[in-house]
Amino acid sequence: MDKVKISVGDICQIEIDNVKYASAIRGYSVPEYIAFDIPIVNRRYVVIPHNAIFIVRLLSDGMVHGFETGLKKAYTKPISVWMAEYPDSFQSINLRKSKRVSTFLPARLSSGSSVSEGALIDLSEGGGLFVCKKTSLKHNDKCVITTTMPSGEMVDKLPCVVRSVKTRKDENQIGLKFEDNGSRSYSYLNKFYDACSLIW
Repeated sequence: MDKVKISVGDICQIEIDNVKYASAIRGYSVPEYIAFDIPIVNRRYVVIPHNAIFIVRLLSDGMVHGFETGLKKAYTKPISVWMAEYPDSFQSINLRKSKRVSTFLPARLSSGSSVSEGALIDLSEGGGLFVCKKTSLKHNDKCVITTTMPSGEMVDKLPCVVRSVKTRKDENQIGLKFEDNGSRSYSYLNKFYDACSLIW
């Protein structure tokens, strides 16, 4: 059995007949069963036949874990859950070895008295590409970046190092390496990158 950390409340994706639904893990007992919230579409619970086979994907510590299982029973009371067979094995993909993901996060890049307003337009594990109109930064300059995640979490003055500076027309593209200082800001960016990498 693959060792995969599963927690009650973990968000997951359920795929049935090439249709993908958002769900969450509501309980499990190894090796008997695993329970999921029944997906809702247009305010109605999704209905599938007994023993229907479906694929489950969940994200944990930068890894996507997937497995195939079959429906054992559906309950609507006291809560609405699908009881499925606990998987014999998991397939895992390391998202942090994947390519950059496109995004758009308005941000501010600062180095001493120099401040550039722009945006992070893509992310990778531990780095990103910042674009702005004007900058005096150059290769190996140290700076800090401030931005806000879509969830509202604040990345506040995260230290980073300039790895590249390219000028295209009236736009500067600055490649950044974020410093892993153990802060919440670094963790927020990594979690956002992982979420973007998980294709729903």
